[in-house]
Amino acid sequence: MMQKKPIIVLTIAVLCLGPLTFHSIYAQDSQKTSVEYIENARVILKQVSVEYKNGNYAKAEELASTAYLENIEYVEADLNKNGHSEMVTDLEKLVVTDLRGMIRDRVPQAQVDSEISLIDSKLSRAIAVVPEFPLAASFAVVGSMIAGIVAISRITGLRIPGK
Repeated sequence: MMQKKPIIVLTIAVLCLGPLTFHSIYAQDSQKTSVEYIENARVILKQVSVEYKNGNYAKAEELASTAYLENIEYVEADLNKNGHSEMVTDLEKLVVTDLRGMIRDRVPQAQVDSEISLIDSKLSRAIAVVPEFPLAASFAVVGSMIAGIVAISRITGLRIPGK
């Protein structure tokens, strides 16, 4: 029986960690992290500047809306949970009201770039306060690890010292 233990332990490890690996490969788009949403918004905001500079004002405004509605808005819950509701309010005003208003008013490029820089700086600070991984995924990883440890300890007969 001693020679089968390594195979059994390996099998249990694969069974515990396999679904997590499958999930991380095939479900990446369905569960973006707040950090990924923020980084995506930052990329889109850089594109806003390019489109504005090229005179594509409608596209620049559309991209500003996308940066907020399809990215920053998904981060608001994590910011609020971590006590940064003022940052949520600031970001919404900066992107939805100020930046889009500037684009509509056709202000000078330097003013648009300055606003984008201010938004980018707030988004950089937001990265520091939001979780890097979705909460559900974190619980799944911890749960699988605990299940694996329990199973391996039962099979190998390991005991916690003092018990």
